[in-house]
Amino acid sequence: PPQGKPLIVQVVVNIENWVFDEPMPRKLLSAPHGIDAVPDVPNFSWAEYGMRCGMPRLFESLGSRGLIAGCTMNAGVVGNYPTIAEAVLKAGWEFMGHGLHQRAMPGQANQEQELITKALDILRKFSGQKVDGWLGPGLRETVNTPDILKEAGVRYCSDWVLDDLPTWMTTKHGPMMSMPYSIEINDSVLHAAGQDWLDDPSNLDPGYARVRARGEMSARDVAGLHAAARRLRERMTSHTMPTTINTSTA
Repeated sequence: PPQGKPLIVQVVVNIENWVFDEPMPRKLLSAPHGIDAVPDVPNFSWAEYGMRCGMPRLFESLGSRGLIAGCTMNAGVVGNYPTIAEAVLKAGWEFMGHGLHQRAMPGQANQEQELITKALDILRKFSGQKVDGWLGPGLRETVNTPDILKEAGVRYCSDWVLDDLPTWMTTKHGPMMSMPYSIEINDSVLHAAGQDWLDDPSNLDPGYARVRARGEMSARDVAGLHAAARRLRERMTSHTMPTTINTSTA
């Protein structure tokens, strides 16, 4: 760790493009009578609220503390939410691949290589960064995903939540790093389960103390953040992100 510190923390912000005229990737509100509908206005609005109101708060919260995030971004955000993409670039966050839209890879297996290549190309051209990290939409993969990612120039992947420490993976095109990512304290998971304990940062102290006590030098991903889940309790009178509703599938 830098300067002899005992712990490396990677702050990850997931910025996603939920396609309006498709079933929603995740639901906060179940359908009346169990009958799902498309468009799913309330659940689309939950995600859209995050883009409009949650993202300005995340930029302010992290920026005021001098924290640089890793941003797992659906590449569709670049075209559909340009003000957010520009703000990520201005903040100096690290761009990470996260698919083209928020659709899991197994449902697009016959197009997987094309979609991964396209998503990475869009982010690389926009950001000027190498974009060598990846988190699959919904952390889902096919049996071919690691090989495709490595061939496309990805050096580390955060889908495999199976260790506290970075772990080497074997692919057909050489080794790739499996980077730790959190599910148990991921804000979206906790929010969906009705658990609010992450709102009090002191709740993380026991976990940190245990790591220190064991003398572990770890690169641990403490929390994944989603704009939709981090509404916060206060209301803001103005926002600087999208001012129009995006229903584009482009």
